[in-house]
Amino acid sequence: MRPLAFAALTLVAAGCRYPDPLTAVEHERIAASRRAEANKAEATVRIQETTRPMPSATEAASDPSVPMVDYAGARAAVEVEAARKHEAAAERIRHDAELACARVPPAERSVCPVGEVVRVRPLAGGARLFVKAPPPGESWQARVGCAQAEARVDRPLGGELCPLLVEGAEAHVVDDGAGGVALEITARDDAHGAEIRRRAEALRPR
Repeated sequence: MRPLAFAALTLVAAGCRYPDPLTAVEHERIAASRRAEANKAEATVRIQETTRPMPSATEAASDPSVPMVDYAGARAAVEVEAARKHEAAAERIRHDAELACARVPPAERSVCPVGEVVRVRPLAGGARLFVKAPPPGESWQARVGCAQAEARVDRPLGGELCPLLVEGAEAHVVDDGAGGVALEITARDDAHGAEIRRRAEALRPR
């Protein structure tokens, strides 16, 4: 079996590897915290500049508050730069999610668009899921890609139960060999692959 060809979805399809473990929301929270620290450091500089009398050259050389002002200014710059990096990362993740979900109407989006699993076939690093009445292949691939991308924006409630949302999981709609389609989900290593299989089996009706 091989993945079906959906060229239009290549750039935003499910299964892109995301080395960044943080979501957009987590990046934004860290950025806000770093900017708050920068504001505190900048306030220290302003207080020192407005309350301390202008020292002579000799006094400045021996004034312990001068190094503190220099340190506070440098600390503010470091915190602002860190905040900007987190903000940029969050923006990229949100942009990727917009692209991934552009062709999926809101009514068709879900946290785990796997469907009703009737059979799970173990694979190296993951599993192939056969579901009852699967949607058309291109539509299914788009929903899967959207779900994975939205989970990168913010961790969804119940996401820890979805095989699609195992860290580093790649998902592809494939030909099932009988005229239909199945969903193949694989991970980067055996441990994550085992977690995909565990979650997939848990979705099967008992």
